Amino acid sequence: MSDDLSDDIGIDEERRRYVRRELARCEQAWKAGIKDAVSDAVALCSDFRCQIPHWLSQAVNDALAGKGLSDAKRQQDLVHYVRWDAVRELRDRKGEDGIPRSWEKCYAHASDILKGTKAEGAPETIRASYKRVAQEMRERLAQRYYLSHKKQG
Repeated sequence: MSDDLSDDIGIDEERRRYVRRELARCEQAWKAGIKDAVSDAVALCSDFRCQIPHWLSQAVNDALAGKGLSDAKRQQDLVHYVRWDAVRELRDRKGEDGIPRSWEKCYAHASDILKGTKAEGAPETIRASYKRVAQEMRERLAQRYYLSHKKQG
């Protein structure tokens, strides 16, 4: 990414680093077809009063032309992510009172936690989503699970 912030007066080095990191994260998500990343990047540039990078102007044009992941595909990716996150949280807390130690019991517990949500599913479904997201993260496809700062939930 080019140094589009180099001419901006009033942004200290830490803020520049932050903006560069966040814009890079948004760019990766946009390249993966995540439309929300475009509006987040525009808001970031506006909030920090910095020049819009070239990739973002292309992304805005693409978004206006309707390119990117379909809303249904995006929603399904987020369901897989919520399931993965629930299992990951349980695994991180393994050993605490009431937190299962085995993988299978974690999948069942996550299934119970997610009942009544868009991410609900049987333990086998939770397991499949967990394995899918974990594999895609290992394959450096994590940007498809980009979460917008505006739209959580």
